[in-house]
Amino acid sequence: MSSEHHQAEIPPLTEGIAPGTATDPPVGSEAAATVTIDGTEVALDAGSTLLDALDRIETDDYVPALCHYGRQEIGPRSECRTCMVDTEEYGIVPACSFPARDGMTINTAATEAAEARDVNLDLVLSDHNLRCTTCGKNGRCELQDASIANEVEEPRYGVLDDRDEYEPLDDS
Repeated sequence: MSSEHHQAEIPPLTEGIAPGTATDPPVGSEAAATVTIDGTEVALDAGSTLLDALDRIETDDYVPALCHYGRQEIGPRSECRTCMVDTEEYGIVPACSFPARDGMTINTAATEAAEARDVNLDLVLSDHNLRCTTCGKNGRCELQDASIANEVEEPRYGVLDDRDEYEPLDDS
């Protein structure tokens, strides 16, 4: 007998996982699916992603999706990677662009997924000046909300205050 580890055959996922542009192909499931998230079953229509499922229930862990532009009809971006979740079948994946497949099991509180979300949130924060109290979006900012929910006190990669120059203000 071979010493290889044998797993159930998993269909390949080659479509729709690349970082997004406004002309991305659809990334949702091809068929209706029922997935289990943190022990709760969620029935989804064809075309759904894991983020669609996350949006329908109260999850064990907070999962932001900062680059998901579904509200603007642009589609999932899969760029910020703050929505990473653990799937039993595929490992750690971005929920905003991963198609929901029937029978999938998702764990939002898995250590590896939570760490990936934290690191990626800190990377997004490192590209901002974080002068929130002087910003016109203070109190209405998804990045600020995600940082508060994740109890970020000091981003691990520094912020623009730690640098010599600030980005010029766009006052056009």
